[in-house]
Amino acid sequence: MTQDWTSRHDLRVWAIKSTALGCENLMLAIKAYGYDSCPMEGMDSRRIRKLPKLFRHTDVMMVLGIGKSASNGVTLPRIRGERSRYVIKHI
Repeated sequence: MTQDWTSRHDLRVWAIKSTALGCENLMLAIKAYGYDSCPMEGMDSRRIRKLPKLFRHTDVMMVLGIGKSASNGVTLPRIRGERSRYVIKHI
């Protein structure tokens, strides 16, 4: 199947989706190395674009906070459903 992009908007949507998938993989790799991360949306992209070495017309899709979690940080309890309700084995 081929993908035909007909507008700049279509290309931007593709770029946003691809960026999100790349960030997800980066966050998994960060965790594998013992660090924590937090994706942040709603940032001030105009101020971020003023950082050195960024192009003026850069589209900022996401910001990742990366570091070590504090031992007394706020965490929510993990809730797990019964595995048999979500995992289907096909033989």
